[in-house]
Amino acid sequence: MNGGATHGKQGADKTVPAGAPEGVRLSPEERRRQRARNVAIGLALGGLFVLFYILTIARLGSNVFNRPL
Repeated sequence: MNGGATHGKQGADKTVPAGAPEGVRLSPEERRRQRARNVAIGLALGGLFVLFYILTIARLGSNVFNRPL
């Protein structure tokens, strides 16, 4: 089935063997590198958003203001 652990509902009882680790423990260096990666991905997504916004406005040009209301 699912390897002895239940997933899904929040607060569900979990069947974990005694002495088993409770997830992945990252070292401070790994956490720092993970955070730096997350920031880089966020900045790249933000840059793409700005690029697409500018390209959209440039393609519309001044005609966007010359439309009937």
